[in-house]
Amino acid sequence: ISASAPVVHLAPGQQQEITLTISPPRSTQSRAGRHVLKIKVLSQAVPDQVAEADCILTVGVYDQFQSELRPQRVEAGEPARV
Repeated sequence: ISASAPVVHLAPGQQQEITLTISPPRSTQSRAGRHVLKIKVLSQAVPDQVAEADCILTVGVYDQFQSELRPQRVEAGEPARV
């Protein structure tokens, strides 16, 4: 997870938008589907002041296929493995 601005300095009543980028690994361990997550924003000056947002992250299906022909050159009628 990365943020366009990891630390933001705000005066009382001020707002600022930042972008969070979530990049699940492109591997079989990344489960496709909807995942509940919570975003918390903390004040460094007053740590007990917390803002939270409940979110749902939808992870798309990841697929990758790779094959190899052995031997790489095959004459007609010769056996080969894929």
